[in-house]
Amino acid sequence: MNTETNKGVFVIYTGGTIGSRPRDPNDPDSPRTFIAWDELVELTPALNDLDFPVTGWSFPTPTDSCNIGPREWRLMAEKIEVNYDSYEGFVILHGTDTMVYTASVLSFMLVNLGKPVILTGGQRSHLYQARNDAEQNLITALRIANPKDSGIPVVPEVCIFFRDDLYRGNRCIKEDASGYNAYSSPNYPHLGWAGDKIHIDTRHIRPIPTQSFRIRRNMNSNVISFNVFPGIQDTDVVQRLLNAPNLRGIILCTFGSGNIPTSPDFLEPFREAVERGVIIQSVTQCTRGMVDLGLYESSARLLEIGIISGLDITDEAALCKMMVLLGDEDLTEVEVADLMQQDLEGEMSLSVFTTHFRKQDKNRLNASQKSLRLVSVDFLPGDWKGWKISSAVFRFRKARIKNDPLDEPVSIRIFLNLGSTDILNDKSPNYAGEFRRMVNDEPSIVSFDVTKVARRLFKPGMKVSFTISIGEDSQGSFEWDSAEFCIYSGSTVDSR
Repeated sequence: MNTETNKGVFVIYTGGTIGSRPRDPNDPDSPRTFIAWDELVELTPALNDLDFPVTGWSFPTPTDSCNIGPREWRLMAEKIEVNYDSYEGFVILHGTDTMVYTASVLSFMLVNLGKPVILTGGQRSHLYQARNDAEQNLITALRIANPKDSGIPVVPEVCIFFRDDLYRGNRCIKEDASGYNAYSSPNYPHLGWAGDKIHIDTRHIRPIPTQSFRIRRNMNSNVISFNVFPGIQDTDVVQRLLNAPNLRGIILCTFGSGNIPTSPDFLEPFREAVERGVIIQSVTQCTRGMVDLGLYESSARLLEIGIISGLDITDEAALCKMMVLLGDEDLTEVEVADLMQQDLEGEMSLSVFTTHFRKQDKNRLNASQKSLRLVSVDFLPGDWKGWKISSAVFRFRKARIKNDPLDEPVSIRIFLNLGSTDILNDKSPNYAGEFRRMVNDEPSIVSFDVTKVARRLFKPGMKVSFTISIGEDSQGSFEWDSAEFCIYSGSTVDSR
């Protein structure tokens, strides 16, 4: 191999099991300490068999991964930034306990990444244990980070390689505290695997970006993540957590598809937090599947108080994503909430693109005014171009439906993108359908599935309007506080 044509790999050494050995050489059970990078190289002779240069930079004091946080993440990102053009790719040697967090946060910090950034480590150190996984993990990670040497496709992502598998970092979870197959990617396929050869599945890797590489430096770590559990509604735990000083965001790990206890006293602190500007995102406690707010009445209550859906993002990736987005001083709270529901770096199978509607003098339909046209505040985003619309939902917040007699449903017709003088004709291609909705005593979320018509009529960058009318046979009324249109878009997984 002509090393002049191969820039080699830059290694960031943070510490972790891969660089550890017992403090007392005569006592293998004594606490482990971390050696320096130069010593690690000297004690890893397999590095001499590589046909490309390996350059290392170490934390001033290599450490356990439980001590790694925003300051260390910024150090890593800045080291990659200053060395970006000088190497074929990058490897980060890291402890296994928080490796998923580092892989996730770097995926959002390294914008327009066009080279491999591979995190790896070991469950057993090769420095004093003959049977180990660390050395092979290291050598294989270096080969993946140098596609020019290994002859594999470039993987322009932040990844975790462990044992035999290459994963998208922000899709990973650590599922085994001691086994060599420590990680998995439950909701996304592996990017590759290693046996006698290294294989990359190009169907699942992200394209190499055309825009210039840059990094996001700033983070706001005033966020928390916690699990709901049976009985939490009978404590003041939530109230205390939500009243934490300077709290900006919460990752709420919910039951199943996004459910939590629904007693008013339990939900009230969440509503108050949202009104103060705290962003709350629901993710599922389940290993597989996704949040579907509104599927059950309990999760519909979350939508009503302003909690947003995390779809199938992991709680680790959601927490890191929120830190990075809240650290962007140019983003408003509404923009952060919208971006939290969009797939930015392959972390979710779906994106939710929300378009809001102008405030009307009267958000009300009744017998005397049976139709109303709503026009969106802005244009549909263009990010979902090339992706299919999985579903499209027209949603009203704090809506009330009344009728006399009370047990009779109200019939509501919906048309998309009609002019103000167009005739309401149910034969029109703009007609989304007639929906019968029951009377509700308390203001709540009322949604209408308009997927079929939206797929036919809407394109990225369009202005959106909805015309709604009370059915000819209905005498009830429909009123609401605000309206929004949500496009669920994805290329691999259907929503709902």
